[in-house]
Amino acid sequence: MADYTFTWEPHASLAAQHLSAKDYKECRDNFYLSPAWLDFADTDQLAQGLYGSSPHCAGLVVHSSPQENNPYYSPGIIFGGRRGYHSSVPPVPDLRAAMGSALENLGVCDTDAMAWTWPYLSAPDAQKVAAAWEGAKVFFAGAECFIPCEVESFDDFINQLPTSQRRTNFRRELRSLAESDFRACELDGHECLAQVERLGWLLSQVQTRYGHNHSPEAMAAMLSRQLEALGSFARAFCLRDPSGQISAFNLSYEYEGALWTRVVGFDYERTRGFPAYTAVAFRAPVQACCDLGLDRLELGMESFHAKVLRGAQVRPLYSVGFESQPRTVDPATITAGLPQREAQEFERSIAEYHQWGCT
Repeated sequence: MADYTFTWEPHASLAAQHLSAKDYKECRDNFYLSPAWLDFADTDQLAQGLYGSSPHCAGLVVHSSPQENNPYYSPGIIFGGRRGYHSSVPPVPDLRAAMGSALENLGVCDTDAMAWTWPYLSAPDAQKVAAAWEGAKVFFAGAECFIPCEVESFDDFINQLPTSQRRTNFRRELRSLAESDFRACELDGHECLAQVERLGWLLSQVQTRYGHNHSPEAMAAMLSRQLEALGSFARAFCLRDPSGQISAFNLSYEYEGALWTRVVGFDYERTRGFPAYTAVAFRAPVQACCDLGLDRLELGMESFHAKVLRGAQVRPLYSVGFESQPRTVDPATITAGLPQREAQEFERSIAEYHQWGCT
């Protein structure tokens, strides 16, 4: 068995300093496991984080979060990050031993060693975790969207949409943008911080529309913390009205060959009847991916129908844990929100994994 003598740090950026260049590269292709993101996530001060590195394990992440306030994460011991809804398994020769060492260093006694969960994994990674720990089960946890951007131009992207109706609708939205009095622009991290009160207000409008009671001040404070940690990766795609005021934005982060969309915000009254969502969430970031040679646009969870109609693909997500721990989702809630073509493809994609015991 490998010698799992870990160097443990309370902050991800400190743990990363102990990794070799090779190990660091192997564990950093996931934005939501990057040291900068993990350090930002810990600014809510709700969980005790431990970030481990050893000669045999690149970047294992575990948190003790007994009072988790995010309904998408189960309270308790959480492997693989506790924000972002996207995780992965680091390259380790003995995953069971690595996880056991992590639990031991968190002070988890043997009787509690089955109280952990590892959420939001791809199907292959979920299989790895379940196979490593006897008694662990795989649960369907939802889905996420992404757009492959292996094209040379935005026209090529539109031309590869699977139906003529989708291509026509997209081009109609683009004409509306070109004929409008809105002006598209891009902000870097420093410029976002200078506009953070406005961005916080726009984000709060989206939160309110979807039933979350978050004030503009709270959203601005959260964005400030996020940009202070991640500003060097930030790209905000915005629309300005004729007065120069920002009326819509999409805050994304460029990281390891991909663009990761994090939040969007809109002045719904000012952009009424205008395809602002298409402009900031698809037109501008896909163009940026083409210009920068990035291979994909990560769009996250929810709003499946709108994303798929504009070129996104859907992939399932799984959690691994025990009966009382992971948050589970009925796959029918995903397929119900997809166009028929993609719903059938999604059902086929998850059928294989339900054969090996996914709940």
